Amino acid sequence: MRPSELLAQKVIPISPVALDTETSGLFVDDGARAAVVSIAYIPAEGEDMVALAWPFDQGVQMTGKPEDTGQLDLWTENPNLPKEEWLALVEWLKLVGERVGFVFHHAKFDLHIMAAGVRQWPGLGVDLSHWTKWDTQNVCHLIWPKAKTTSLKPTAARLWGVDETNESEMVKEYLRKAKLPAGRWDLVPWELIGPYAAQDAKLTLRLYYRQLEEMDSDFPQWFKQEKGHLSLQEAIQRRLDTSLMLFRIERRGLPFDSITALASAEVLADRQVKFESDLPFSPATLPMAKHYWFGSGLKNGVSGLGLNPYSLTTSGQAQLNAQIVDKMVADKVPHADTWRNLQKLITADSRWYTGWASKVGADGRLRASVRQNGTVSARFSVERVQLQAIPHDYKLTGYEALDGVMTPRQLIGRGVPEGYQLWELDLAQAELRVAALYAGCTRMLKLIHEDQDLHGDAATQLFGVTIDSPDWGEMRNVAKRANFSLIFGVGAEKLQEDIETQTGIAMPLGEVQRIVREWNGLYPEYQQAVRQHMRLVEDRMNSRNNAGLGYIETTNGERRWFQPDEETHKAFNQRVQPNLAQFGLDWWLMVEQILVDELGDDEIFDEYSLENIGRIGMVMTIHDSMVLLLPDDESGESLAEMAKEIGVGLWSERFPGVPGDVDVKPWGS
Repeated sequence: MRPSELLAQKVIPISPVALDTETSGLFVDDGARAAVVSIAYIPAEGEDMVALAWPFDQGVQMTGKPEDTGQLDLWTENPNLPKEEWLALVEWLKLVGERVGFVFHHAKFDLHIMAAGVRQWPGLGVDLSHWTKWDTQNVCHLIWPKAKTTSLKPTAARLWGVDETNESEMVKEYLRKAKLPAGRWDLVPWELIGPYAAQDAKLTLRLYYRQLEEMDSDFPQWFKQEKGHLSLQEAIQRRLDTSLMLFRIERRGLPFDSITALASAEVLADRQVKFESDLPFSPATLPMAKHYWFGSGLKNGVSGLGLNPYSLTTSGQAQLNAQIVDKMVADKVPHADTWRNLQKLITADSRWYTGWASKVGADGRLRASVRQNGTVSARFSVERVQLQAIPHDYKLTGYEALDGVMTPRQLIGRGVPEGYQLWELDLAQAELRVAALYAGCTRMLKLIHEDQDLHGDAATQLFGVTIDSPDWGEMRNVAKRANFSLIFGVGAEKLQEDIETQTGIAMPLGEVQRIVREWNGLYPEYQQAVRQHMRLVEDRMNSRNNAGLGYIETTNGERRWFQPDEETHKAFNQRVQPNLAQFGLDWWLMVEQILVDELGDDEIFDEYSLENIGRIGMVMTIHDSMVLLLPDDESGESLAEMAKEIGVGLWSERFPGVPGDVDVKPWGS
């Protein structure tokens, strides 16, 4: 049955429609579009599931895809449906979406693909987010915490023994023999992939009903019906709301001035040539650098200096990382400063200049893809573009290689359309405050209530320095690393590594051991908290009710599960981090709903020039912060203040006993 027939007959199933896509890639801004759409549904009471799949851009026969040689399967009849069938599918999906809704496995991905549509018919996608009612991947993560993966096919294999190995192997073998890119299911001929095409939609719908049954079993009922605690149904809905929020954030994207970024990249390329010419060895590679400083004899006509290596690998080879190069510069080793500048330049260009400019979408926005269930602590991780690690301007100063070049933050600011403003909202010292609260640390809580400098106090106590001391800044930075590491009970060797990595200061192990000992004397409650939380998790692991799993509960009733073989020493850390993650998530959801109500989520055009401004609202989240793109007027400033007030109010509810605040400021200020 074709989409046009479904539409003509006004087929309305009694079940939600499970929908799955096969695509030409992973990310819309990299060209990923729908190649195959498959659906599954139950047509009527007592009837069997119906599964259908339609190719719209499948295979390589004369498709016009870059990978198409024009030779493969030349005489095979083109199976792809015409534009009229795609339009019919869009209309039918709108019809059933309003009536029964949609079920996905990893909804955010398929929503992006359906909104982008098919490669050869740009602008004809459909936004199905308004009618999305379930994401089976989210629910897998929630009700089966012991499972190793939430992916669809391994989950189906675990539950029903469904074996999809043959399909995957067939695809891999075809692509290998045809010398086509790995993972491109859209390039496989329809006669090979067609028999399997509807399987994922069928499995998704089957999994949806299995999860409904599972909700009535005993294990998921660890959710408590208490004030402030989520029910299981609320937790499922909250995960879906999060998926839809992330879909909207990613569609908006982060402004970025790619033209200036590419111009900066040209400047960096010229400087790279100059730095390379200033080095006494060529080519300017890591092996040649190691030879020049630490080797002997000749290599490419260059004599090694034979210096003693600062550090060796386990195999006895000289190491040359960023921290070692910093030491070499401090020791005035010949040409170490030139090498450091060159490496800083190359890294900066590949990450933020050429790197980011190559990832910008057609609308000039940068988009990271957020892994909603990417970490055990409920923190988000990202892929494609690392927008959770945008360097502050001050971290790029002091390097000749980057003098006078726009910083990544400045390039983001320059991408903001005229008449709009980016706002940053960030929790103030959230991690230390929550850790002090949960550890009951008397000294640190007193300092927080008095609005004292926590890192400065630690520097004074550990090193005897004051704000007037010449090495105040250096010692305060060391104390800062000690505070962030030792609240979670790390050892001296790990702290030594953290200090060197974050500050460039190499401290003898004996000195670091002294710091650990005296810091624990200042704040003894943290060691006690680490031990208490370890015992709590281990006791729960040994309980017959938890299937060998331990857990730490958050303030809203969610749980951070510990697997039977997992290290329990980090249990206190995993009380702090998940509680902050749950706080951040609720803060974002509350602000997002208000912004959508106030601003909508459609593309905005300047009323005079009809210039496309793009979508506005929340455009990025980073751990304990958010970035908002708002009108550059009183209404935008009012919305930013509203977002701050929501955060401050929610903090007082979640973490009574320790003050919290939200810093709000225009981007770059």
